[in-house]
Amino acid sequence: MNKVVRTVCQGCHSECGVLVHVDEGKFNKIKPDPNHPASRGYICVKGINYADFTYHPDRIKTPLKRIGEKGGGKWEQVSWDKALDEIAAKLTGLKDEFGKYAIGTFHGTAPRASLFACRLLANALGTPHLGSTDLHICFAPSMVAEFATVGATVTQEEGPDYRSSKCILVCGGNPLVSHPPRGQDLLEGVKRNGAKLIVVDPRRTPWPPGRIYGSKSGPVRTCFLFWPYSIPLLPRNSTIKPLWGNGAMSLTN
Repeated sequence: MNKVVRTVCQGCHSECGVLVHVDEGKFNKIKPDPNHPASRGYICVKGINYADFTYHPDRIKTPLKRIGEKGGGKWEQVSWDKALDEIAAKLTGLKDEFGKYAIGTFHGTAPRASLFACRLLANALGTPHLGSTDLHICFAPSMVAEFATVGATVTQEEGPDYRSSKCILVCGGNPLVSHPPRGQDLLEGVKRNGAKLIVVDPRRTPWPPGRIYGSKSGPVRTCFLFWPYSIPLLPRNSTIKPLWGNGAMSLTN
């Protein structure tokens, strides 16, 4: 039985709308959903190829246990029950020997299931040490900076009205890659609304030619560009020392 399932891609935080084509219980094709309110018919190369990823013959589907020396590249297949029992015994042993605070969990940016699973594991072990690329390195710092400067989030799923903007400033970011739906909104503002696009970035990013009013600046120059806006965010009693010899600056408390 063939059918099309309307859902969202979980490959990243953009969560673009997709139409998944299912044939005899297996999906064989992913297409962008033109009626999704956020992505509006866009899908990246990663999302459109998830069928190949899912059914690739080299995909690991069962636990593998290392045999021999570390780095030797030798593995043996074990059952899920055996793998879970051995991992549980190892974690319990570490907790009994060194205490619960010796254990921490960490997960990267992935579908939401891993976020909740790591938190449940940490709670079960009794440790408060929960780290996340998703939260502590990516989402939380941006939220703190945004609320401290403009009072609201402007870079997440809901942000400025790029499509109606007359001037757009992109600083050290590449939303065409990191958040494609918002990147498409930004391009629409440039192409359809005639917005001026100012890019401040030490890298060359793939923005449309002829619309970039900024320049390719070095890290130190970019820092000085935002220097007046950074002062209110510095810790109290901070001392800023320019290190002109090596083109860097240091901040001490």
